[in-house]
This record gives sequence, structure tokens and C-alpha cells, in this order.
Amino acid sequence: NGRYNKVYGSSIAYDEVNHCMNLTNTDSTFVSLKSYKFVSGSFRFKTKTYAADVTQSRHGLTLRRGDLGTEEFIIGVSQYSTNPGVFKPFYRLPGVGYVHGDAIPDIAAETEVVLELERDAEHGVYYLYAYPSSGTKPATPNIKAFWNYSGELYFIPFVNHNAGVLLTTYITDISIRAESIVGRTNVEVT
Repeated sequence: NGRYNKVYGSSIAYDEVNHCMNLTNTDSTFVSLKSYKFVSGSFRFKTKTYAADVTQSRHGLTLRRGDLGTEEFIIGVSQYSTNPGVFKPFYRLPGVGYVHGDAIPDIAAETEVVLELERDAEHGVYYLYAYPSSGTKPATPNIKAFWNYSGELYFIPFVNHNAGVLLTTYITDISIRAESIVGRTNVEVT
């Protein structure tokens, strides 16, 4: 619909009937809202985890200073083939390995999940809340990360899996409450 930009991956297509962005891939797809960079605030969206036979997957956000190849911070939920069906929050700071939190018991295969990232750029703190869309937001974040970069970032939703075949999932109900260099805004993006 003109507001989305495929950063990397197989294909994206806006579904006018269900008002969602379908992401089809054999491994990873990253999609961004065109021209949106943020400082502090929150970025929230819904996505659906893959079927039970997909034993390794990630759904989350990559935060970048610029285009592909620039320094990035990744945060979201993942499951690994060593523990399929168990979804854990994770993050990876630039140049550092993955950090995982405790398993999220209400998230399983084929669950619509809300991922909400709150960024306090002034203090370098990131809070991830991950929960089924049928549930309520947890009182405390599933994982908290610290990164001392305080400038504007692109918030880029992504999904990936290890199935090796084309699979489709979606992102929908993108909600942004953010502060940019220009000022503060609250927008609902469909």
C-alpha cells in the first residue's frame, strides 16, 4: 500500500481484506515503514508464530541507524530446534551474542502474539513485552536490555525460520508512540 518497504527477504504483500502485511519467505523477511525513524517511545505490532513443525524461528524488531549493513540491535521472541515449542524473549546488541530470558508459557505454535518494545533513549533502556493477543500485557517486561546509543533508529519488524520452504505469516495492528527529532506523535498504522 506504499507505506511499507521490504528491507530483505522473499516477498511482502498488503492484504486489503484482513488489513495486515503478509510476509512470505524461505528464511527471513524484514519490512519497514518508509521514512520512519524514532528516538524514544514504543513500537507495537501483532504477528503469528509458525506451525509446530517449524522448530526454529524468530519474530521481532531490528533497530538500525541506517540501511542494511549498519550497526543493529535485535530484540524479540525465539524458539530453537534444541527446545522446539518453547518461546523465549531475546536480544542481541551490536557485536555481542544473544541474551535470552525465561520461557513465555502462553506463546506456542500458531499463536497470534503482541510484541511491544518501549525505548527510553535518554537512559539507554529497552523493554520488551511479548504476550498472546488474547491475553493482557504483562506487568513487567519479558526482557530488558541496555544500549547506550541515544540517536534516531529505524524500527524494522522481522520474522525468520529454518523450515527451508516458503511459509507465510503476517504483521498487523502496528501502533507507534514515538518521539523523533521533529517531536512527539501517536500513530496507528494499518
